[in-house]
Amino acid sequence: MSSINDKILQLLHTEDSTNIELAFQLVKGMHLGQLNEHARQALGRHPLLCLQHVPKVLSEVERLYLGFKKLQTLSPHIGALKSLRILNVANNRLGEIPSSIGQLTTLRELNAYFNQLTKIPDSIRQLQNLVLLNLSSNRLMKLPKSLTTLSRLQNLQLAKNQLTDFPQDSKGLQNLEVLDLNSNQFTQLSAGLGNLKHLKTLYLSHNQLVELSKCIGELRKLENLYLANNQLIYLSENIGNLKKLARLGLEDNQLEQLPLNLHYLKNLKILNLNGNQLTQLPKNLGALHQLEWLGLANNQFTEFPAVIFDLPNLKTLDLRGNKIKDIPMEALMIQHLIID
Repeated sequence: MSSINDKILQLLHTEDSTNIELAFQLVKGMHLGQLNEHARQALGRHPLLCLQHVPKVLSEVERLYLGFKKLQTLSPHIGALKSLRILNVANNRLGEIPSSIGQLTTLRELNAYFNQLTKIPDSIRQLQNLVLLNLSSNRLMKLPKSLTTLSRLQNLQLAKNQLTDFPQDSKGLQNLEVLDLNSNQFTQLSAGLGNLKHLKTLYLSHNQLVELSKCIGELRKLENLYLANNQLIYLSENIGNLKKLARLGLEDNQLEQLPLNLHYLKNLKILNLNGNQLTQLPKNLGALHQLEWLGLANNQFTEFPAVIFDLPNLKTLDLRGNKIKDIPMEALMIQHLIID
């Protein structure tokens, strides 16, 4: 049997495509136990051919990287890789993921960003060990309900798709901590987002949001909220419920005023309000004693907001692009004062 293994190695080492194909033809009729370790490793360096001819060779593989292969389809034999924990098929031309993906019950990470996916198979519900799912930069218009059954999922990346809604019944995503919905087509917040009780980071920049619905106040564990480049004209007072919020990005919207309840965000360190229509700040904003960075550039201020002096930990203040004529001498004590 060693002679067959030697022949396989010899063919593979020539790096000639015809010889490599011949090596795989030899392996097709063999039992996995007939292959020695050297032959298995050599064959494993050609994962696409393994999937096509002898997926059993990859049966013990835990990580498989198939990015940048110009793939238009993914072999349904992918389901035979029972030990797989990490699968990366990013930066290809995939139009769909085979339903056999559901057989990878040990999978923890699935990266399929930068493809041409228009839908996700319902069999994804079987990936109950999945912790990270990256489907950014595809053509998804709707998410399957089966996605919300992934109870161990912690990080869900869906940026740069064509989504307008998030599933209503999302309580199954009980461990989700990071959700990226940047650059989609949301015009309002889906009520289903309010079910994500353990969410810590929510990206919703570059959408078409006009206002924040009340469900935002249900995300009590949220620490980072990014809402830049929307069309927000109003923030719900419920935003004051986000007591753990440390970063709030609201730049490039249409806000003319801020909710009075904003002062309840006692842990807020970074507040970006650049590129809005603000003319003044609420007097109680001075209660944000942890605030270190405040962006007010390109708004409509004509006077320096005196409440700034009530922020003891403020290190950076950006006031560029306003109409403020007089800057108080005390303001020069701010470590990083950015003015025109």
